[in-house]
Amino acid sequence: MAGNVVYSAAGQVVGEVRDGVLRKAVRKSIHFLHTPPAIAWDRCVLEEAERLGATRTEVVDLESGTVYSAPLSAFFRYGIRVNRGYGEQLALPLSRWACRREGGPRQLALFEPA
Repeated sequence: MAGNVVYSAAGQVVGEVRDGVLRKAVRKSIHFLHTPPAIAWDRCVLEEAERLGATRTEVVDLESGTVYSAPLSAFFRYGIRVNRGYGEQLALPLSRWACRREGGPRQLALFEPA
């Protein structure tokens, strides 16, 4: 099943929604926030993904093969609003993400329902 490409406010392809999951692949050393330690999505991307039926997001770190997974709703509930020159983003602290190695078993994040 093909997914739906999702664009940033600037018109760049930033992810894909497929099977209810918003996905993107990034390099942790470049794209993860350091202060606070978090992963961010453009607010408009999260809203579009939700409109397309996404309920979760997955971010693959190309450097380590780690897959970070979180409910989309966590961004709206626990996300930190940031704007560092790229438009409004919601950053979800790393403590709210479940992590697994690509192809490995899934580990639940703190406070995530099973």
